[in-house]
Amino acid sequence: MLSAAARRPARTGRRLAALTLAFALAATSIAACSRRPLPRPAPPPKPKVAGVRLVMLVVVDQLAWDTLMRYRPALRGGLARLLDAGVTFSDAHHQHAMTATAPGHATLATGLIPRHHGVVANYWFDRNTRHEVYSAEDPVSEEVGPVNLLATALPDWVRQRDPWGRTFSASGKDRSAVMLGGKRPNGAFWFDTEAGGFVTSHRYRRAPGWLMAFNRRPLLRERFGTLWQPLPLPPRVDASRLGVVQLQGSGLPTGFPHSYGGASTRPGEWFYEAIYDSPAIDEYLAAFARELVERERLGTDDHLDYLGLSFSAVDSVGHVYGPHSREALDAVLRLDRALGELLAAVEAKVGRNRMVVALSADHGVAPMPERQQRLGLRGTRLAATDVACVQSVLRKLDAAYGPRDWFAYDLYLDDAQVARSRVPRPELDRRIAGWLGACPNVARVWTRAELSPEKKTGNVTLDYQRASYLPSRSPDFVIQWRPWFVDRLEGTTHKTPNEYDTHVPLVIRLPRVAPHEVRQRVATVDLAPTLASLLGLRLPRQLDGVDRSELVLGSPPR
Repeated sequence: MLSAAARRPARTGRRLAALTLAFALAATSIAACSRRPLPRPAPPPKPKVAGVRLVMLVVVDQLAWDTLMRYRPALRGGLARLLDAGVTFSDAHHQHAMTATAPGHATLATGLIPRHHGVVANYWFDRNTRHEVYSAEDPVSEEVGPVNLLATALPDWVRQRDPWGRTFSASGKDRSAVMLGGKRPNGAFWFDTEAGGFVTSHRYRRAPGWLMAFNRRPLLRERFGTLWQPLPLPPRVDASRLGVVQLQGSGLPTGFPHSYGGASTRPGEWFYEAIYDSPAIDEYLAAFARELVERERLGTDDHLDYLGLSFSAVDSVGHVYGPHSREALDAVLRLDRALGELLAAVEAKVGRNRMVVALSADHGVAPMPERQQRLGLRGTRLAATDVACVQSVLRKLDAAYGPRDWFAYDLYLDDAQVARSRVPRPELDRRIAGWLGACPNVARVWTRAELSPEKKTGNVTLDYQRASYLPSRSPDFVIQWRPWFVDRLEGTTHKTPNEYDTHVPLVIRLPRVAPHEVRQRVATVDLAPTLASLLGLRLPRQLDGVDRSELVLGSPPR
């Protein structure tokens, strides 16, 4: 344990926060001399698990529950340790339809559905400015940050309870780091392929010196000129029994080995993009997280700290090769190993009984259609006829009402053009939805009028669609493709309300709480309020999630 003197230089932020709080309290006292004293705020809730000094929220991008369970026999590292020692919710689901990276991370961190935290997709169209908006970017300054997140998150609740609590987030993706960091973290970091290392933005504090020193380390340069080869499987574990299918054929990716970038003598942006698209990015993030914990001295004093980490390689690899590929298995194995080393290092510094670790995923993924077809299962891929059918809507509008620029953006009608056409909006909605719905692989087309109401209906699919819909940001029409249909010409994807996209891991490991499985169906919005209840944090008044701490504890902590 470090002495108070040794910790002091790295706690400057905490000291400034405390002084700010002291000045605020003094100002309140002076004002109270001339006015009626204000009632004292209610004391914060009492923690249900005592002695915790660090909470880690670990999110694995695209880790479906099915993927984790299929590969479970091969796991020996951090994922296995959390499953063995934690409370596992085996029926946890995202309860929104747009199961994408930014909405999923924001939902896990805020305890709100996308309709309420505002991050309805990775990208959307702003009808006022008539520009595309990136979920993790300020549309005006174009700086990465949480400006589009409309709610506070778990790290904000940590700092509200204790201004000296320090909160950080990091990921291979900027949008993942932004959403896990909440509104005002002490730092958020992400990998940048142009810089070839981790970066931050002016929306956060200045880049610390240790960040630049870390980027100068040759951890990635050492991979230049090497090949990505798969890790060997543990003894008596066979890849075929884990559901691995080696797909071959026209348009399908080739197998191992894989190079990092192109034939060049210099590690430029292509090399770093290849690193980002391989398990190397997760191993690099784990090394970065160890450095962050060390340099910022997280969990080493009596104040509660927060670290949000999002590992991206399972997603980048899964999109190209599919979740049943040997590459996807290797991405999970390497994450398992890296996470195990990270947890061991942090536990050695902080103490296992002073940590709470939660594991989940932002979404799942659809199997590759070629894998499905090989096994005689349902599976269809986007074809030219599907593309032409969607595009034909514009030709049909022109034929029915005259040529004009009907759409300002994909599936966003141009309101000015619609007004000039004098076509009644209900008629226009009905005809567009009908034309799109007639396309062969479309299951349903939802209109703005159907999705705008807030009220739940009991129709699970409609309620999931409404949970993802914010009228000021969402399109006028939402296409819901048929299950097991992949709406891209190669690889696979997600972004549907189907179970293979919504069913994700949810594991919480606490000190002195026996591991057990909870089979009751829960929602991912439950994670943030559950962690807050366990840690004694004050919750916002309006949350969609439910406190599940009684299911976590099972019985009083030992």
